[in-house]
Amino acid sequence: MDVRAGRARSRTLLRLYPSGWRARYGAEMLELLAERPPTWRDSIDLIRGALDAHLHPPTRSRVPALAAVLAGLVVGGSTLAA
Repeated sequence: MDVRAGRARSRTLLRLYPSGWRARYGAEMLELLAERPPTWRDSIDLIRGALDAHLHPPTRSRVPALAAVLAGLVVGGSTLAA
């Protein structure tokens, strides 16, 4: 596969990913794919990864906010008790 065809194939595979994913990881992925163009097995894995990225979009964790509220209650409660 010539270099231009490999780059075109890489860009096509990356277009399958959600735009938010591409904004965050796209440049890095293009650099990696430029170093070694994807084999057909890599291509299948990239397609699977794109499908997974669409099916499982990142969500914000509520743990930090919950921890802050609990810490506020503990600190606030101990201050009131003293």
